[in-house]
Amino acid sequence: MFSWERFYNECKKRGITPNSLAKELNISQPTMSGWKKGSPPNSERLEAIADYFGVTTDYLLGRSGADPELPEDERELLQNYRRADEKMKKMIRKMAEEAAEEEPGEKEAD
Repeated sequence: MFSWERFYNECKKRGITPNSLAKELNISQPTMSGWKKGSPPNSERLEAIADYFGVTTDYLLGRSGADPELPEDERELLQNYRRADEKMKKMIRKMAEEAAEEEPGEKEAD
C-alpha cells in the first residue's frame, strides 16, 4: 500500500508541499486526495515520484523499511540515470565501470 507518510516526509525533506509536487508532475488534486485516503498511485505516477525523490517504489509502497539516504549529488545522479533511455544508461554504466577500474591518482591525458 502506498505510504502517504513517506511521500509527505520526502516532500518535507526537500522543502516542498505535496501540492507543489503534484503540480510539477501534472497530478490532479483529486488524485492526491485519493492517495491520502489510501488509494495507490498508478505505476507510472509511482515511478515518477520515486524518480523525483531518488527513492525506490518499494520504499514509497512501504515494502522496504530503510529510507535510502544518499548524498544530494548521488541522488541527482540516480535521478538523471533513471530518466535516461536505454542507450544512454548503457553508456553511463560503461563510463562508471571504467572510472572504477582506474588506479587511484591516475589522471586522464588531455
